[in-house]
Order: sequence, then C-alpha cells, then structure tokens
Amino acid sequence: MTIKQYRDKCIKRGDEAFYAFMENALEIWQNDACIGYLIIAAEDAGLSDDQIRELISQIKEAFDVVTIDEAAERWRHSRF
Repeated sequence: MTIKQYRDKCIKRGDEAFYAFMENALEIWQNDACIGYLIIAAEDAGLSDDQIRELISQIKEAFDVVTIDEAAERWRHSRF
C-alpha cells in the first residue's frame, strides 16, 4: 500500500487525525538507505567489490518486483 492509498483510506473512514499522527511518527522508507545498510553489512562481512555490486543489482531488482510487505513476510519466515 502506498502512502497516498493509506491516506485516502484513513480519510474515507474519517480517521484524518490518526493519519496525521502516523505521518509525523513514522520514518519514510528509502531504498537508498536500505542499499547503504547493505553496503555497510557487506563490507563488514568482507565481501568483494564485485560481490557487493551483484548484491546491489539484485536488491534494486527486488525493489521493482517485491512490495515492502512481501519483503517483511519473507524475512519473518526466512531461515536467517
């Protein structure tokens, strides 16, 4: 669900105050920040530049085809 869809849903049910609270309380997801975390972890794990480039390529592709909710569900049910 996008932020706009969530906002519209809140307004439709007359819950503008809750949306306003959520708007101020939550950080907005940023793909760039996620890639930054990935680079930090990959460098700390000793991965090579080529391996890190491949990970970045794969995560950018995942951003295009997997929703945030799907990714969270994958994490919750992963073996990691």
